[in-house]
Amino acid sequence: MTGTPEPRIPIIRVDYQAGIFFNTMTGEVLQEISGAIMLEFQKNWVLWPEWTGRASMPMCVDGSDTTRGKCEDCKLRQWHLETPPRCSEELSVVLQTGNMLVLLVARRGMSRPLEQWIEMQNIMGNPLHGQELTLRLIKDYRNPNAELHRISVLPGRFLTREELEGNVKLRTQGNPLDSGLKSVQEQAPSEA
Repeated sequence: MTGTPEPRIPIIRVDYQAGIFFNTMTGEVLQEISGAIMLEFQKNWVLWPEWTGRASMPMCVDGSDTTRGKCEDCKLRQWHLETPPRCSEELSVVLQTGNMLVLLVARRGMSRPLEQWIEMQNIMGNPLHGQELTLRLIKDYRNPNAELHRISVLPGRFLTREELEGNVKLRTQGNPLDSGLKSVQEQAPSEA
């Protein structure tokens, strides 16, 4: 007997070498995410399996895999000589793109402009969901020899009062996770 598929939020991963966004649910490759409205964000320690270019789930999120123990004690979070840790600090952002919600998961070091935009909105007292954004990947300007891309944020138009009220209504109708959608933490590690 087959069960009913559980609804999920599509996860957008970043391929830093190719400079593309990758939808792990549909396999769609995006050069940019335009007209997105940020609804929520969260910082986590996440352990992903090796990148294969196919859909994959995290193996552990903030210590969710009890076989590895607490994040603070995990050896996968530590540097070993010149080898970076397998587990990385990531920024997870819920975006509304058109009528769809997606979860963008990015390494915090490579998504610093997005984090700075969040901090700027907080300082100015603006709601996160009050402005459209375009997210693109650009070459890492800090190291001319680097092959990696970083997330850039292009702020777009501010939403009208009616659009803002619609977003507030959308947000107060209930968290999408409350209606059966699984968060990244709930999807790890058993579904990796």
